[in-house]
Amino acid sequence: MSIAIQLYSLRDYHRGDIDGMLEKLAAIGYAGVEFAGFYGLSAGETAGLLKKHNLAAAGSHVGADLLRADLRGAAEYHQAIGCRHISIPHYTFPNAAAIDALAAETAGWVPVLAEYGITLSYHNHGHEFEKIDGTYILDRLAAAAPELAFQIDCGWSYAAGVDTPAYVAALGARCVSLHIKDIVMRDGRPISVAVGTGEMDYCPIIAAANVEWLIVEVEESAAGDGFVEVAESWRNLKELV
Repeated sequence: MSIAIQLYSLRDYHRGDIDGMLEKLAAIGYAGVEFAGFYGLSAGETAGLLKKHNLAAAGSHVGADLLRADLRGAAEYHQAIGCRHISIPHYTFPNAAAIDALAAETAGWVPVLAEYGITLSYHNHGHEFEKIDGTYILDRLAAAAPELAFQIDCGWSYAAGVDTPAYVAALGARCVSLHIKDIVMRDGRPISVAVGTGEMDYCPIIAAANVEWLIVEVEESAAGDGFVEVAESWRNLKELV
């Protein structure tokens, strides 16, 4: 397993210097990055920066609206930068019909992306572990979309009270990556902290998974400089893998 960073973690701290951000991440020791947008860069420019800093494109978060608008354009961009995994980062499910509708759409997207060597997964937050008709939303999506893979955000599943090692194990090969996000619960609210400084025990989760990438995400920075938590997260997670 290799360690990557979700670049959303540094949305407030890169100061527009994408080259400098990637340089710092490579110096910390990260092997790859997961994108949440491309900063207006062309595929060639993004590929060039990744090559310059010897970083892999571990994945990319792409909203369903963007896939609807230009599926092949997204596929071509990601193929050009060597990115083999796209995750839908968020979706609202007001009812069972919305789950089934997204499942039907992904059934059409998965084979198109596969033509480009790209896997499509869904990334959970906490609301997918609410139940409709007695079943987790995420489980209903998994049943309705058998070709869809999943990226489990372990911090959100922990906050939802889910037995994450068991859930990851049950997904098996359909779990293609993990978001490694440590959590401290305060007044019922999950607070994102540097990996290894919160409440979570990642050893059984990692043991249950068979994934290529462990992707760190830190959504908040107590230090006021996201690179502090990002560096601490890499050091602490590296001790486990």
